[in-house]
Amino acid sequence: MPEGDRIAPSLFALVDAALARLAQASPLEWDDGIALEHRIAHARRHPDTASAPWCALAQRLDLTHLETLAGALALRVESDARIADLVRQLQAPGLTRPTLGLIAHCWAALEPNARGAQARLLALCCAGRAVASGCFVLGTGDAPLVHRTLTLHPALVAPLVDPVFGASERARFGELEASVIVAPSWHWPKSWADGFATHAQALLAPTSQKNLVIRCHDVAEARACAAAIIERAGHVAVELPIDDAVKFTAWPPGLEPWLLARNAWAVACVNAAPGERIVLERFTHVPTIVAATLDGDIGTRDGPCHEWRLGIPNANERVAMLGEAFALNDEAHARERDALARGWRAGVAALHATVDFARAHAQARDDATPRLHDLREALHAQALRAGAQLGTLAQAIHARADDLTLVVPPEVQDELDLLRARCAHREHVVASLGAVVRARARLGLAALFVGASGTGKTLAAQWLAAVLGKPLLRVDAASVTSKYIGETEKNLAALLARAEHLDSVLLFDEADALFGSRTDVKQANDRYANAQTNYLLTRIESFDGIAVLTSNSKARFDDAFMRRLDAVVEFPIPSAQERAALWRAHLGDAMTFDDAQLNLVAAEADLAGGHIRNAVIGAAARAAARDGIDAPIEFDDVLAAVTDEYRKLGRGAPDGLRRHV
Repeated sequence: MPEGDRIAPSLFALVDAALARLAQASPLEWDDGIALEHRIAHARRHPDTASAPWCALAQRLDLTHLETLAGALALRVESDARIADLVRQLQAPGLTRPTLGLIAHCWAALEPNARGAQARLLALCCAGRAVASGCFVLGTGDAPLVHRTLTLHPALVAPLVDPVFGASERARFGELEASVIVAPSWHWPKSWADGFATHAQALLAPTSQKNLVIRCHDVAEARACAAAIIERAGHVAVELPIDDAVKFTAWPPGLEPWLLARNAWAVACVNAAPGERIVLERFTHVPTIVAATLDGDIGTRDGPCHEWRLGIPNANERVAMLGEAFALNDEAHARERDALARGWRAGVAALHATVDFARAHAQARDDATPRLHDLREALHAQALRAGAQLGTLAQAIHARADDLTLVVPPEVQDELDLLRARCAHREHVVASLGAVVRARARLGLAALFVGASGTGKTLAAQWLAAVLGKPLLRVDAASVTSKYIGETEKNLAALLARAEHLDSVLLFDEADALFGSRTDVKQANDRYANAQTNYLLTRIESFDGIAVLTSNSKARFDDAFMRRLDAVVEFPIPSAQERAALWRAHLGDAMTFDDAQLNLVAAEADLAGGHIRNAVIGAAARAAARDGIDAPIEFDDVLAAVTDEYRKLGRGAPDGLRRHV
C-alpha cells in the first residue's frame, strides 16, 4: 500500500480524531506506528481543500508541527460550531478557546508514546514563530501556562476559512488599517513599464533584498507604481499608510501572517520631511515597497533600501501617453495635442486626471467624443485641483491676464517675452549645447520681479501663466512658515514637489519674507531661521518647475540667492504715456470725458497700475451712487477718486489736478 494512502487523514481530520478520543467518543481509526510529526508533515504537503489555506500559511511561516496542529485546532473552533462546543466541554467552565493544556492532550491523544509535549508548549509560548508573528494570540493573566488560551488573530479567520470570501478590502491591526489597492489602468511611460517588470522579477528572486523605495514628486503616483509592480509579480497590493499615529518601531502583530494569507505584498506610503530619517522594520517573508516623496532618508534596520527615483516623463513619453489616453481623429488637432504634451511637464497621475476631466467635460454636453478644447478646459481646471490639494499652503489664482491687460514698458515686455520663451522651451534649450552645460542643466526656472507696489508684478505672473497655459498658485508665506522646527521645510518640500508634479507656476508674493538675507547668529532663533533660508536656497536651485518671486527691493536678498535666479525683471513706475494706456485699459467704455482730460490725469497723477485700478473702481462707485448701476464715469468722478488715492498714500493731489477739482 502506498505511504500516502496509509497516512491519508488531513490536518483537520487529525484534530477531529484527537478531540473525539479525548471525549471518548471514538478510538483512533489508525494505529500503524507512523509518527505524528510525519503524519502532520504529509498533511501540510498534501492538504485537502478545507485545510489548504492554513497549511500554506504554516509552510510559509515555517511553523513547527505542534504549532501547525495548534493552529488547525484554533481555526476549527472559530469556523465549526460543533468543534467549538466540544472544546468548551473538554475544558474548565468559561474557557471557549483551546488552552495550551488541551493542545498538549490532543498531541498525546494522537501519539500516546510521545514525550515532551508540555515542554514544547513552553517553547511555543515564549519563542514560537506563530506567537512572535502575531498569528497566535495567547491569553493573558496570572493563570498557569497550561490554562492560557490560544486564539488565531481575528483578521486571519476569514481568509483561512474561505480565501474567496475572506478577500476583504480592509483589516485593522491596532492603529494601522491595511487596505487592498489596485493599480490604476493608466498608460505608463515605456521606461516605467519596463521598470515594473524588472523590479517585480527582482523581488521574486529568492536572494533579493525584498525591499524597494519608489520616489516620486507625488506619493500617490509612487503608490500606483508600487501596485503595478506587485500586480505584475502576481500578488495583491496592500497599502500600509505611515503617519503620526503609526510609529516606526515595529509592524503590529498579525500583519505579516495576514499578508501571507492574502497572498499580498506591502506598500508602505511615507511622506517624509527633509532631513527626517525613517527606519522601517522588514517583514521576514513579505516584500515591502515604500512609496515616498523625494525627501527624507528611508531604510531598514539592516541598512538602506534599493531606491528607484521617478521624475517627470520626458517629452516623447508624454506625447505617446497622451496620444494613447486621448485619441483624436482630426490630424491637425492630434498635432496640436502632441505639441501640448511636449510643453506640459506634468506627472503621470496629473496627466490622467486631466484626461478624465476632459472626458467628463465632453459628457456634460452629451458628447461622447472629447475634443481638443475639452483638454484645454481640463488644463485650466487643474488650477482648482492644485489649490485644493495643497490646502492652505497655496491658493489658485483664476484670473488670467492677456496682452491687452498687461501694460508695461517695451523693455520690460521684451524681458517677459524672453522669460516666456525660456519657460516654454526649457526642456529642449540645452539639448544642443556643450557637455558642461548639459551635465549641470536643470529644468526649473526662477524669476524675480522687482518694483514698487502696484507696478504690475503679480499681473505679469498671471500673464506668464496664461501664455504658458499653466495653473498659477500663489504661495501663502504665513501658512508655509511654522514656529516648530522642521515644519517650514516640510511644508515647502510638499509645496514644491506638488507644483513640479502638476507643472504649475508658483508665485511667491513678497518673497523676501521667505528668501530674505541670512543674518548673524545672535540667538537660537537666528540659527534656525538661517537653516530654513539655506534649505530654501538649495531647494529652489533643484526645483524643476517655474517659480516667480516678487519683491519691492533686490537689496533684501543676499548674493547667493541672486546667483540662483534665472531672470530678474525690474518694473519701474509707469511713464505718462504708459499711465494713459493703463487708464484706458481700466476705464474701457465707461468714461464720458475726452482724451485730453484723460491725458491730463495720466500726466499729473504719477500713480502705478495698482493705484490706477483702485481709483477707477472708486470712480465707478461714485458714479453708481449718483446715477445708479452702470452709470457712466465722469471726469469729476476720476478726479475725486485720484484725490482719495493720494490721501491713502499720505500725499496731496498734484497741483495740476487740484484746480480742476
